Amino acid sequence: MATGHQIETLRARLASWTDRDVAGYWIALSIGLIEPAASFSSDAKHVFWTNNALGEAIDDVLMLLVKIGAVEHDQDEQRVRWNPEFHWLNVSSKPGR
Repeated sequence: MATGHQIETLRARLASWTDRDVAGYWIALSIGLIEPAASFSSDAKHVFWTNNALGEAIDDVLMLLVKIGAVEHDQDEQRVRWNPEFHWLNVSSKPGR
């Protein structure tokens, strides 16, 4: 169903180094866990700064993206960015193809 809103991809949102909690917010928006009207700083920051099931699930998604190489993770600075070298075919093709 079209809503008239232009959706920016996670790849575009994470084109440069981004704080890990803000990246989690973009993931949550992208998959519909948090509605677009909710701002990070005034509405959703607590999801990423406290211990709760939603924040942990979103962080798990982020770390899975790191695991497959789609996202690079700077552990010292707790920031992430999209890996410009990532291509989905490199992690999804069947062996021998």
